[in-house]
Amino acid sequence: MTGTGSQDLPWTLPLTRAHRRAYNLIPVRQPHTESADLEIVHVTPSAVATLRGVLARPVLATGVLFGTRAGGHLTVQAVHIAHPGSTEPFYVDDAYLLGLADAWGQAQRGSDWVGGWVATPLDGPVAPGALDALVRQATAAGLIDYDIPLLVAGWIDGDLTLQAFKLGVGSQPFPVTIGRPVP
Repeated sequence: MTGTGSQDLPWTLPLTRAHRRAYNLIPVRQPHTESADLEIVHVTPSAVATLRGVLARPVLATGVLFGTRAGGHLTVQAVHIAHPGSTEPFYVDDAYLLGLADAWGQAQRGSDWVGGWVATPLDGPVAPGALDALVRQATAAGLIDYDIPLLVAGWIDGDLTLQAFKLGVGSQPFPVTIGRPVP
């Protein structure tokens, strides 16, 4: 090889968000790295089924989201806990996250770690102060930023509710749809 540019390499490793976090190569939190602001979050039926299962347990649970992003549209394909056995909210084991990111990148081309989630098992809306505290905790843990949302799942009158929040927008949720994403 004669140059120092990446064009000289026969292949390059994907630099996913999880890799940037685990290896501290590039700051994970970069204001507005996406070409378009986040407008809507789509959650696939399989991800919804996982959230319903998590909500069946009477404890607060948190984790990471995997999916794809195209412009202002984010599609959540999978919901995972960030570390099996951890009871600490928003705890992320970087080695476990890397394994998930590599697996999802292989299974679904273009899939990456796209956010964090929290499931609040109590029936009823989350109080605004408690919601702000959850967003602050997720931000401090590096799970959300200006482009990466926190998905809040809960029950209201026995119906599943999903709300998405990101850093810099305050308490205003983003629209969330369930089912197949709109192109």
